[in-house]
Amino acid sequence: MKRYLSFCLLTLLILASCGEKKDAFVIEGTLNNLGGRPLYAIYPTSDRIVTDTLRPDDGRIAMEGYAEERIPVQLYDSQMRPVMRFYLQNGDRIEIKGDAKKPEEIRMKGNGLNSDLWRLIHDHYDIFATLETEQLKSAGRWQKTPSLIEAERRADSLLIAGIEKNRGSQLGSILLADYLLRSDNYALCDSLWNTLDHNAALPYLTRNMNELMQRYRIDDENKRLPHLRFLDLNDTISFVNPRDSKATLLYIWAAEDPKSASMRHFLHDYLQQFGKKNIQVVALSIDRDTALWHKQVENDSLPVKHLWCEGAYNNRILKRHHIDRLPVVMLGDSLGMIVVRASSLPDPDIEAQTDSLVNIAAYKIEQPIVKP
Repeated sequence: MKRYLSFCLLTLLILASCGEKKDAFVIEGTLNNLGGRPLYAIYPTSDRIVTDTLRPDDGRIAMEGYAEERIPVQLYDSQMRPVMRFYLQNGDRIEIKGDAKKPEEIRMKGNGLNSDLWRLIHDHYDIFATLETEQLKSAGRWQKTPSLIEAERRADSLLIAGIEKNRGSQLGSILLADYLLRSDNYALCDSLWNTLDHNAALPYLTRNMNELMQRYRIDDENKRLPHLRFLDLNDTISFVNPRDSKATLLYIWAAEDPKSASMRHFLHDYLQQFGKKNIQVVALSIDRDTALWHKQVENDSLPVKHLWCEGAYNNRILKRHHIDRLPVVMLGDSLGMIVVRASSLPDPDIEAQTDSLVNIAAYKIEQPIVKP
């Protein structure tokens, strides 16, 4: 009998140990005021994107997933708005507790990396909440509002301090790649990335950042006129060929942007000064509403090429030129290399370099003039 009981106890211990699933990561806890609505966890694996549904049971939520290396696990609410993010691998465990309507008061227990990140974000919750609010309010605008600029400044200052403090840890790479990086601060992030210990960075972040910074390497930026498909007023596909002239002036604007639209009249003065000297002038619209663009330029008497960029502001290639505010003026030579980039007309450097270009057969400058 004793031998039988010993065998049963041994069997139960084996089954219990098998049920622990130590090869998984776990998120569990209690979140009140979810209203019975689920949370969604989305995270990448080596071959797919996984979506898990966390259905609350009297506020209790739980999930487990699998990852050989640490990955981001993003939780969303029922409206697919981001709620919180963790960085997990097999064996990690996260416990959360609090009120879903008071995210700044939610408490979390986890490994050192997630605890440190949680502390940084939640100790300064008002800064990041304000930034998110301002980003939503500015969505779709061509120019950043002063309040968004100020919100970014406050958050960036905090993040940069955290990055510099954690150059040799995984936290530093997370703060840089997943929180600080934006389309308008590649130069800053490229510089900061080079100060980090890449061996300590999360593997997926190292892969992503190396690929991104290779594409947007600062030394190669803004040196060539964007070569992509445009549409003319007849909805015919068109391209700009710099070899057609000694100089190409590209004026990037939008009819829905009053500043850039009002400054177009300076193109008339530019054409009067240089128009007969083998120069092509292109007015490139990045309007979201092409009808508005058509209405403003259909009867335009300016001898310029009126074109529209497919995808408007969100065009992938145009984004590499960081068109963060309008207008943008680029002067290129016959090889398509940008020799001056400015933010308005008239501009003395535009005029001086145009004069140089039209008086030589071909012109190339090693270091383009880029103005703030």
